[in-house]
Amino acid sequence: MLGKKSPKKIDFLFGHEKFEDLIDHLHLHHKKKRNWLPLIAKAILWSLVLALISALLFGGIMAWKYRGVYGLAMSGKDSLEKSLLSAKLQNFDEMLSDSQSAAAYFSDLLEEIKKLRDNFLLKRIKLADDELADIERLLRGLELISLSMEKSALIGQEFKNVISGQKGANFTEFSREEKQSLLKLIYESGPELNGVKANLELALLELDRVSGRGVLSPLKAKIDEAKGQVRSTIVFLGQMSLASELLPEISGYPKSSAFLVLFQNSDELRPTGGFLGTYGILETDSGDIVRFDTHDIYHMDMPVEAGRKLSLTPPDPIKLYLNNKWYMRDSNWSPDWPTAAKQILWFYDQEDSLLPPKDQINDFSGEFNGVIGITPALVKPLLGIIGPVTVAGETYDKNNFTELLEYKVEQDYVNQNISSWERKEVIGSILEEIKVRLFDLPYLRWPEAFGQLSLSASARDLQVYLRDEYLNGLVKEMGMGGEIKEASGDYWLAVDANLGARKSDAVVVKTADYQVRRGVDGLYAKLTLNYAHGGKIDWRTDDYKTYTRVYAPSGSRLIKISGIAKGKAEVGEEGGKAVFGAFFNIKAGTSGQAVFEYKLPAYIDDKIKNGEYQLYIQKQAGSRLSKVKIDFDVGTGVKSYDPANAEKKGQNNLIWSTDLSADKEFLVGFKN
Repeated sequence: MLGKKSPKKIDFLFGHEKFEDLIDHLHLHHKKKRNWLPLIAKAILWSLVLALISALLFGGIMAWKYRGVYGLAMSGKDSLEKSLLSAKLQNFDEMLSDSQSAAAYFSDLLEEIKKLRDNFLLKRIKLADDELADIERLLRGLELISLSMEKSALIGQEFKNVISGQKGANFTEFSREEKQSLLKLIYESGPELNGVKANLELALLELDRVSGRGVLSPLKAKIDEAKGQVRSTIVFLGQMSLASELLPEISGYPKSSAFLVLFQNSDELRPTGGFLGTYGILETDSGDIVRFDTHDIYHMDMPVEAGRKLSLTPPDPIKLYLNNKWYMRDSNWSPDWPTAAKQILWFYDQEDSLLPPKDQINDFSGEFNGVIGITPALVKPLLGIIGPVTVAGETYDKNNFTELLEYKVEQDYVNQNISSWERKEVIGSILEEIKVRLFDLPYLRWPEAFGQLSLSASARDLQVYLRDEYLNGLVKEMGMGGEIKEASGDYWLAVDANLGARKSDAVVVKTADYQVRRGVDGLYAKLTLNYAHGGKIDWRTDDYKTYTRVYAPSGSRLIKISGIAKGKAEVGEEGGKAVFGAFFNIKAGTSGQAVFEYKLPAYIDDKIKNGEYQLYIQKQAGSRLSKVKIDFDVGTGVKSYDPANAEKKGQNNLIWSTDLSADKEFLVGFKN
């Protein structure tokens, strides 16, 4: 404007000279040596100038790009959210379209960020480059998640096409050809599921590298939440991939299959989960259950026992405290399911071949593909999914199943004019109804049922052994193998065997305390098993008579066992573990303890000296061990520990209190 001076331009690149001139004149003339205050002032002013230059450069470029970049980001976010919603609704067409759009948006965003990172000036500003690198990692993770959603949608479309797109259709309504097509697709979907899993694993690697600082700090909680969801999805996909190979085999595709099914009553606890009161013969063909007969196990044992056709000496504890002959009902003596399953199959084959013609009830001449063991704790949550079932005028639900069933087969059969020989036939009728109801679940609820079976497997309420070595390996990977676990560090498994205590496990509350301390010559462990008998003697309950074994790391040396009722302590090796056992008796209405003290092997101490301690506690199938306390103190300063909910006392002592609904693992790191 005329008559006014033009404003002076600010030269940010050379303005620092003015600041230096100013600082050079900021000195006190009466001091002979240079004052340190001007030096600090100069450094601060220099930092401010550089920060201002960076902000102006970065802000200017971002402002120039802002509109397009922001639009891409919001579009990608919206498309990914729509894809996730469509996945929940199993609308695979929209899921595919939205996931493809999301992947494209995030890909375009990555190109824009790459251009910014290649900018000559921004590459030389570390703060700006770090921020952009963080954003790039986040976007790459989101792109990979979108690609995973795209692959999942394609798999979902195939399944939808196979079942003719009939939303809510029941499996039992499918034709034989539709069942075969579905099982074929399940089997062939394994590689695709692994591809989705691989993409998510890469996405998780990218998300783990996002620092969540600076411009992304408001999103840190959301990023952490997303990482948790991706991790759980990876685990689920791993299980589904394994199931895609196993399910056709179990369902009788491409050839029919047969399984020996054992129903283990955990109210009468035995090493693999419970007394083998009932067995069943399950035959499948192309997705159909063509046979599922169940029988009282005494239908096998009694004719053989009465005819003295089989004379086997049982393991010493059974011989001393229960029975001097060994039959199929007591054949699950090993807590290792593969070992027990082979033993059960052997007994079945022997006794079936020895049954007199009038007692031949199995009518099965083939070979079983495997053995399946279940406890009542598997059935109860399934009843929660399908709802109550009514059989012979009685309604069974998740709350009354075990107690009502025991009453019907132990007491009420007399009132119903049912012979003792047929008193357990109702179990087969109940399981048949549960099977029908499960198969009739709409396919939208199949993931719910699969999830519950996975939970039951982790609690060892469902255990599977397959003769085929490769398929049995998959069973173990899915957590359904029921094997004694290998452990590189400390380990324990407490195994109760109810020997003549009727159904007393239902009223005995069990807890455990495990203590590890350093002695003058190594590490010492003390495992205390607490029993509180809350019942009284009646038709269902007696004093609690248990032969209890503790499995510890190989090389452990027993010091003593306290609380033994009769007999003596036994020491042995099994499944790569040291085993200590004894017989205990807890009177009805009282409490008691079984205390095992032993020295741990030197290699565990060596691991501690190298900076780590690991403890793996394995749950006995069918056990109601409700609480476990771990008290760990080896006189070495603790640096880290997991789980993080331990109570820390001083520098060396850690105390965990937990349940044992499934196996648990504990880790400790030490200070140098």
